[in-house]
Order: sequence, then C-alpha cells, then structure tokens
Amino acid sequence: LLLWAAVYSCRRLGELCRMRLSDYDREHATWLIRDLKHPDGSARNNREMLVTPRFAVVVARAEAQIRRDPGDDRLFPFEERTISAYWTRQMKVLGIEDLHFHDLRHEGCSRMAEDGWTIPEIQRVSLHESWGSLQIYVQMRQRKTARAECEGLS
Repeated sequence: LLLWAAVYSCRRLGELCRMRLSDYDREHATWLIRDLKHPDGSARNNREMLVTPRFAVVVARAEAQIRRDPGDDRLFPFEERTISAYWTRQMKVLGIEDLHFHDLRHEGCSRMAEDGWTIPEIQRVSLHESWGSLQIYVQMRQRKTARAECEGLS
C-alpha cells in the first residue's frame, strides 16, 4: 500500500510517514501536507494537495488494514528510516538495481502526464511550485509494457 500511495500521491517517503488522517478533507478531496520540502526550509511549509481518486482508494485500504496505536493518526505509522532500509534490502533481494523509493514520485507525475493531466493539475497533486522543477519528474516516453496498477484499480 505504501508503494501505491507514493505513486498515486507523488509524495516523498518522509511526507507519507507524516501524513495525518485528521488532515484529510474528504469532502474537498484535499490533504494538508505538513513540512513540505522546500529550498528555504521545510518547517511550517504546509500546503494542500489534491487527493486523486486512486490515492483515495489506497487511503481507504490503509485505514482498514493498518493497525495504529491509540493517539497516532498517521496514515502510515512507520518510521521513514525503517521503510527506507526495508526498501533497499528488498531491491537487493530482488536483484533490482538503481530503483529508489523516490523514483515512485517520478512515476506518479509521469503517469498523470500520460493520462492527460495538465501541468497545473499535476502541480496540485505533486505540489511542485514551478514547471521547471516538475519537468524533472515528468518523463513522457512510450511505455514498452502495460502499466501495473494497485490491485482492483485497472
């Protein structure tokens, strides 16, 4: 679920591990992302992202399947360093070279572009402030194989 959350939300691992369910506005399909990475500093750099329909499905599954300690309302109540270590270890076990968790953010932005989203629409999800910074993430290329999707989201 964490992998698909990264793809469908275009969020960094640290952001995913900090996302609070109480910051999710279901009625308006927005989520307040706290301490968003920024060259001038992340502290108190809070912005609202658009919640895509596919991400909303992943959120519902995570709410139903992940056990949380009382008082911890994080969507993914895991430590960033732990997930990063597991990711690195699994890539090694699977023999996958040069695939980083952050690449899922690139994948999400590229998928939206492939699906016909406009640059301003993608920016509402990825929260990139400029096309110049978003352009690094959007890779328009001909896919050689069919895209995988989260189970049940074909």
